[in-house]
Amino acid sequence: MAAAAELDYFEAECGKRFPAIGQAWRRAWEYAAPLFAFPPAIRKSAQDHQDAAPKLLFLAIRNAVKWRRQVEWTAAVGQFATQFGDRFERSAC
Repeated sequence: MAAAAELDYFEAECGKRFPAIGQAWRRAWEYAAPLFAFPPAIRKSAQDHQDAAPKLLFLAIRNAVKWRRQVEWTAAVGQFATQFGDRFERSAC
């Protein structure tokens, strides 16, 4: 997995200077690693808490006219539809 290789590289290059960063990633790896299976557009829209993402999506869709895009929303919608097909309603966007 490319993410694991990048973490190994980071620890080799910066591990002595910033040991806590690599250690924190290693402790949380089983929770963080599944996120890397998704395309970047989806990863950028993810939240810290599993309940936060659906709430954020609801609020973003409801307030889409006022929302300043920090993520590539059009790309994210396409990726959500591809990844979650039957569970993602494009009409809500």
